[in-house]
Amino acid sequence: MQPLLKCKTNKQPILFFFLGVCLVVIGFEACNTPKLEKKNHKVFAQIDTTYTLLEQASFNAPDSVVTVARQLIAQSDQLDYAEGKARGYLQIASIKSLQGQYDSSLLFARKAQEFIAENTLPRLNAEIANEIGVSHDYKGNYKAALENYKAALQYVEDAKDTSGYVRVKNNIGLIYQNMGEKQTAKRYFEEAYQLSKKKNFQAEEIMALSNLGAVENELGLHNTALIHFRQVLYYDSLSGNETYISYSYNNLAEVFMNMKAYDSAAYYFQQSIVLKRKLDAKGVLVNSLKNYGKMLLEQGLYSEADSLINEAFAIAQVIGVKEYEQECYQIKADLATKLGNYKSAFEFTNIAHAIKDSLEGAKYKTELITSEKDYELALKNISIEKEKRAKEKVQSQRWILLLASAFLICFASLLTYLYRKQIKLNKLLQLQKQQIEEGLQLRNKFLSFLTHEIRNPLSGIIGMNKMLLDENPSAVQKEFLQYQLNSSKHLLDLLNDVLDYQKIGTGKVEIKQIRFSMKDIVTQVQELYQAPIKEKNIQYHSQYDSIIPEFLIGDPVRLSQIFGNLVNNAIKFTPVGGSIFVTVTLMDRSATEATLLASVRDTGMGIAPSEQTKIFELFVQSSKNQAQQLGTGLGLSIVKDLLALMHSYIELQSEVGRGSTFSFKITLPIAS
Repeated sequence: MQPLLKCKTNKQPILFFFLGVCLVVIGFEACNTPKLEKKNHKVFAQIDTTYTLLEQASFNAPDSVVTVARQLIAQSDQLDYAEGKARGYLQIASIKSLQGQYDSSLLFARKAQEFIAENTLPRLNAEIANEIGVSHDYKGNYKAALENYKAALQYVEDAKDTSGYVRVKNNIGLIYQNMGEKQTAKRYFEEAYQLSKKKNFQAEEIMALSNLGAVENELGLHNTALIHFRQVLYYDSLSGNETYISYSYNNLAEVFMNMKAYDSAAYYFQQSIVLKRKLDAKGVLVNSLKNYGKMLLEQGLYSEADSLINEAFAIAQVIGVKEYEQECYQIKADLATKLGNYKSAFEFTNIAHAIKDSLEGAKYKTELITSEKDYELALKNISIEKEKRAKEKVQSQRWILLLASAFLICFASLLTYLYRKQIKLNKLLQLQKQQIEEGLQLRNKFLSFLTHEIRNPLSGIIGMNKMLLDENPSAVQKEFLQYQLNSSKHLLDLLNDVLDYQKIGTGKVEIKQIRFSMKDIVTQVQELYQAPIKEKNIQYHSQYDSIIPEFLIGDPVRLSQIFGNLVNNAIKFTPVGGSIFVTVTLMDRSATEATLLASVRDTGMGIAPSEQTKIFELFVQSSKNQAQQLGTGLGLSIVKDLLALMHSYIELQSEVGRGSTFSFKITLPIAS
């Protein structure tokens, strides 16, 4: 496109002459357009149509789609069809993302982005920003994904593309769902659903309904999830698309499985598996077989479960997805444990851990390489910035010398120079701060990786100890083996504490909202610590208020961890023959919520007032005598942080020589 010419003279004959020449040239080109150019426009349309067909075949034949896309890129290059090349790169990026090759997907997506910018193709901006967001989403870079999705949202708003707006809203909802902000995700999905329904965008409506059902299933809203998944199945049945129908069957099966409605779940799992076998969709077939096998294992149907898991494992090996292999080995270990085959269970567990650690190690290595490259780039930028500042300094000095006679001008120039220098210094400090934060993140990743590396052989030691204890050893051997087993378990607990604290510190702990029984938690904690309680001859008293609602909504795993840490702490610092009192009472109740007061009291040595504020800090215990006991000093710190995530806090009342009472109040929704 030629730029507009601006003429400041009033010589109209020149302007008229120029316009006349332009009209003659345009008329000549219009009358003498080669047939080849018309043919090219027809080919361009054929290329666009082919890309549309490729999008529909992405799920079933991804490798073939990539091959055809590369051919179309080459053809577009020969014809100088810029949009065709850009769409080709975008198509390959999408396929690489579906295949789990997220780094490769980002590479092609950014190549398309550069090509779009060079050739001024604004209508593809939304698609490319959305695709980059998808790649970042799958890699777990949720912040970068969210930024790209919001950019895509702005593009589709500017273009008044309502359909694209709905699709991007769905993707933003998926990001929040992956980040654990499920209520926010639900709000985005509902907005996308209402808008697509209003505009009669059926494909986008189906997408929003499916996402709504998934997040509602995670939130425990199973009945609502069933309604939405059944709507999706109805639409899929009308379209006759067996791939989508198989997905809907699988979604319904998982909801029924979570509701413990095993007969209905089995029916839908079977329907989904039949269709996926027919379509030879191996990747998604593995997931259905695996989940169906887990459900049969829960029901005690071990033979049927074993058959399904073996089939899932065989397919996972064929398609080369290590994550699926690791999950299958773990289920095999659970099945072997149920059947009493502890040796096989031990072997399967070790293999599962080895695969998991290998995957995490590979991921860590990739992140480390990326961090090193980012660090090198940062150093290069700092060097460039220093050279730039040096040149600016020389220029500033020359300017001051030249204008030395004008004091006010020199003074103003000096102020300007100092102001700019301060801005650049602030930017440099910000960059250094960012590098330090990245270093801390790298350290946390290394700590997590190292802890996993220690935990894997330690799990093997524990498994071998249990097997040796089952072989009827002599009394002396049994004593030594039991001591080794207890020590290994203690070390494993320490590693788990370190991992938990690291996860809390990096914001990776998600407080789930599921249906549970608080009474069951209190009972399970008591059963868990029966051995040390009997060993120290401690009198354990548990009082549970009978008017507490039977089922509440919250995170039973984290609440068990809180009670367990408090009881474990009480056992450690209560002398032989002492007492522990665990109490849970109902403080307040409304139609939808219940406020509970939980406390753990012991008759131990107590804590001095000067030390009571310190014991909740990291790696701190209240005295040298207590420090001699087993422990990391992490337990109470983890309790404090977990309660903070649940919008609560821990309180302490203690007197030296008379014991301590740890208590907390927590408000939880009542399950319907």
